[in-house]
Amino acid sequence: MQRNKLKQALIDQNLRFQKLNPEVRREFPAEELERHLRSSEISVITGVRRCGKSTLLAQIAASASATHRSVFLNLEDPELEDFNLSDFAVAYEIAHELWPPEPAAAPFIFMYDEIQNIPGWEKWVRKVSEYENIKVIVTGSNSQMLSSELASSLTGRHVTKHLTPFLLSELLDHHLGLAGLSDVQRGSTETKIEINKIVNLTLSNGIFPRPYLLQDADLLPIYLNDIITRDIIRLRTVRSSAALAELSLLLTKEHTRLFNRSKSAALIGIKDLSTFSKYINYFKECFLFSELRMYSRSLRQKLRSNSKFYCVDPRLPSTVSKTAADKDGAAFENLAYGELAVQNSTIHYWHSSAGYEVDFILESARGLKAFQVSYSISSDQTKARETRALVAAAKELGIKDLCIITFGEEDRIRMDGLQISVIPIWKARAAALAEPKRH
Repeated sequence: MQRNKLKQALIDQNLRFQKLNPEVRREFPAEELERHLRSSEISVITGVRRCGKSTLLAQIAASASATHRSVFLNLEDPELEDFNLSDFAVAYEIAHELWPPEPAAAPFIFMYDEIQNIPGWEKWVRKVSEYENIKVIVTGSNSQMLSSELASSLTGRHVTKHLTPFLLSELLDHHLGLAGLSDVQRGSTETKIEINKIVNLTLSNGIFPRPYLLQDADLLPIYLNDIITRDIIRLRTVRSSAALAELSLLLTKEHTRLFNRSKSAALIGIKDLSTFSKYINYFKECFLFSELRMYSRSLRQKLRSNSKFYCVDPRLPSTVSKTAADKDGAAFENLAYGELAVQNSTIHYWHSSAGYEVDFILESARGLKAFQVSYSISSDQTKARETRALVAAAKELGIKDLCIITFGEEDRIRMDGLQISVIPIWKARAAALAEPKRH
């Protein structure tokens, strides 16, 4: 592309980038930031489109401003539609012209946003990362497009971070400074009321940054269309965009429920099950939906089980499928799933031999945990249903770490020699990260 056009884009983008002020700070601990900046490896930040990757880059740049100089390049800028692999070197030269290094100057951080759009990007990134005083951070919205290039060219030369839309902990710190409150302050009626308001906002508006902050869930269908267009159709060969759209509606309607692939494929008129599975994988690769299989010690049984799908945003399904916002059902369960999806753990659902279902089995190298999700267990019938499923998991799978996630209730239930923790949803992530109870 024209050098002058690229230079103007770099100037304009970086001026806008410097003005980005993260309204809600994302969880990026100082020690993790330092590890990324010290490392000579390429840092890769993945996450669904519109989850705030660019804003996180601005947060990183601000935090590292005393030790590093940052150069930002958004590769989805319409002004860069002619950008190709050779333009990376030109942009590098222009950056040094605009911000010339001085003796003993702080190293550059080159930040490339949505880099998967440029074929062959990994060749340049690997090359430039070997230069002295250069740290490279790239972001992308499609796991497969990134992982395939990383696997072939950057093996052992990259560190990763996955970014989701807002976590409850981030929102509670933003609104209430919850991390800095004492246990007594957290337990006050006033704090609990404010926490409940914030949880309700996530169920009403979702957890994507702009819809949440603007309290505008009507943005979510626009996001879905943008993700399908940019991260699937543009990057993949799709025989039928109409079938893809039908599948997106089916997944939003059936999220959190058991999902039979053969029946679902027939329902939307896809005869080839391999094509249907490929389309499913496209939605997973752009981080829009996560797939859960039934927990089993038998790999064969696990792979043959029906799936359950969870959306990256709890409000998006009901908004897209134009159904009532089910705050005390699917949306709440979906929100709980997002809080439990922690690094180095795999989530499953589970059915007992007697037919009881446990919503989530969290599996990691440290052990197993079982979680039920219920907006409220104030009725005896609901409480009995949730606890008997957890007791079955304890007896059949030997799980000692048993928990019921609710909207705001907190308790300890003792039965059959077991202890079941009842916790509000904002404590779910901490419960997922905690060391499992031992036998």
